[in-house]
Amino acid sequence: MRIDQNFSSATQEEKELYLAAGHACLAVRSNSMSDWADASAHLASAPPPDTEHCMNAAVRRLVTALLAAHGEHPTEQVRVIDPPARTTACPYRFDGFAPRSGPTAGGTKVRLFGDGFWLEHQLYVGDEPVTLSYEDGGYYFVTPPTDTSGAVTLTFNPGAHQLSPPYPFTYLG
Repeated sequence: MRIDQNFSSATQEEKELYLAAGHACLAVRSNSMSDWADASAHLASAPPPDTEHCMNAAVRRLVTALLAAHGEHPTEQVRVIDPPARTTACPYRFDGFAPRSGPTAGGTKVRLFGDGFWLEHQLYVGDEPVTLSYEDGGYYFVTPPTDTSGAVTLTFNPGAHQLSPPYPFTYLG
């Protein structure tokens, strides 16, 4: 399941709950103290239990349980136990993007394909960081200008992980 920051019908409090879940998910994978702190802070800003719908209550219980487990054993990595076919509760995939090329002047709007993208994660075009946007059900970025034509690697950097698609973006001179 992918948790996005773009909830058109969600209240700000519900957004906080799902941001808490996203940070808890990252924290389980990374054991980063800042991810745990972000999960806790977002959960504290989420709606009280008596105003939640069924799904929100389930998400709150899960995040609360993860934070409690981390609080009891802060130096240990939380283990997610899944059926054998799964290796994590929060899989990241960077399958590709379109279009695959654009001018060296930059300005090409590129859509990402995969799972686990968040607006606050960093994407690089070569060594250049770019800003992600979410619209029409997808994640996009705009290519920066460059002085050199040729292929560059796109790298998605969610926390301690780095993912690249199976092909580069090509700047055309």
